[in-house]
Amino acid sequence: MRDAMVARMSDTNKNILAFDTALTGCNVAFTGAEGQRLTKQIETQRDQAKFLVPMVQDILGEAGVEFKDIDIIASTNGPGSFTGLRLGLATARSLGLALNKPVVGVNTFDFMLTHYRSIGVTGDILIVLETKRQDFYAQGFNQKDSAITDMMATSSEEILDSVDIKGVMVGGDCLERFVAEASVKDMALLDNVTQPDPILLCDIVSKRPSSVDNMRVEPIYLRGADISLPKKVPRTLKS
Repeated sequence: MRDAMVARMSDTNKNILAFDTALTGCNVAFTGAEGQRLTKQIETQRDQAKFLVPMVQDILGEAGVEFKDIDIIASTNGPGSFTGLRLGLATARSLGLALNKPVVGVNTFDFMLTHYRSIGVTGDILIVLETKRQDFYAQGFNQKDSAITDMMATSSEEILDSVDIKGVMVGGDCLERFVAEASVKDMALLDNVTQPDPILLCDIVSKRPSSVDNMRVEPIYLRGADISLPKKVPRTLKS
């Protein structure tokens, strides 16, 4: 089976379709070669699969383009909701294969960082994201947007140990829980953001030279999936 192509150059004046289902909700955006900039967002924790493709169809209709006119397809690739990020990537890959178009992934830390930069936040930023467990996803960036920590899935204390908390601002989608569980209370907090504008995904793709290394299509999990084991030992037949 052939794989979807991966974009390998800076792409401007292209028709770019992008979506995020790894964070909260279902978020779709389109930027067009003729200047179109359209977004659709639904805040939901469930049924993203029911909404995503109809939202894509709607936004392309509003943009006045057809599927064949898409030049690049982008999806967030994690970390985030296991179900959500797999849905987004599977949809992006399916479209890429069907249309013979390049597919790229944008990690959710870059997505969130780009949101804060777009509203004028400067300086070092620590991005903290919800895992729906006792830990957090996190990564720190300096004022030039270079990573100052690895991506991690760990406790609030280990995250704080990884950065100089007095020198960074903390942003993300779970700041209330992070502050409540952290030993340091006098952090410089940014606004809590659960659904960044998906148009930023299109902007990321159009402005950055893309490669397998920095825009890979594979999912970023950072930790294993939660698996519910059966509580009862299954009965076996005696031979």
